[in-house]
Amino acid sequence: MIKVSLFAASAAFVLLGACGGPGNVQDACKQAGSDICAKLFKCVDPGVIKSSLGYADQTDCEVKFEATANCANLACPGGTSFDSSAANQCLDDINNAACVTGQPSLPASCNDWCK
Repeated sequence: MIKVSLFAASAAFVLLGACGGPGNVQDACKQAGSDICAKLFKCVDPGVIKSSLGYADQTDCEVKFEATANCANLACPGGTSFDSSAANQCLDDINNAACVTGQPSLPASCNDWCK
C-alpha cells in the first residue's frame, strides 16, 4: 500500500514551485492535484485516507489540494517560463507510477517544470 504521505509530499511539490503543464501553470496544478488524488484513492483504502487526511472522497481531495496548493495563483519564477513537455512528462509519470510499499518519492521528471 502506498503511504498517505505521498499526498503531503505531492502537495509540497506543487507549493514549492511546480510550473508548467497543459495550457498554463494553473491548469497544470489542477491536473497534478487530480492525478495525485486519483492515485491516492487507487492505492490507499478510502477509510485510511478519511481518517488520516480527512478527505471524504476523491473530489474533496482535489478541491482541498487546489486550495492548499493555491493553484489559481501559481506562476513560474521570474526569468523562467513553463515547459509543457516537462509538465506532461511529470503527469504521465505520476499516472504510470505503481502503488508501492514504503516511502514513495515523486518522479524526477517533476523537478523541472519551469525553465
